[in-house]
Amino acid sequence: MTFSRRFYIWKGRPVGEDMDGSVIANMIEPEYFAAHPVASIPTYETGAKQSPPKKHSLSMEERQRLNSLGYL
Repeated sequence: MTFSRRFYIWKGRPVGEDMDGSVIANMIEPEYFAAHPVASIPTYETGAKQSPPKKHSLSMEERQRLNSLGYL
């Protein structure tokens, strides 16, 4: 379970369906779940998703240097 899911559950907030991880029931007392059922919402995200970072193109000199160091 990721920390963010655990935090939201302990605070009584709905868990975003797009959050990583899952609820591991044996980490939280069953009585807590009985008194505070886990609710969910589609997402907490707002706005458009960010595009992935642009890939940096390497110069021939940079490629040769990285290759000599065993990175390529």
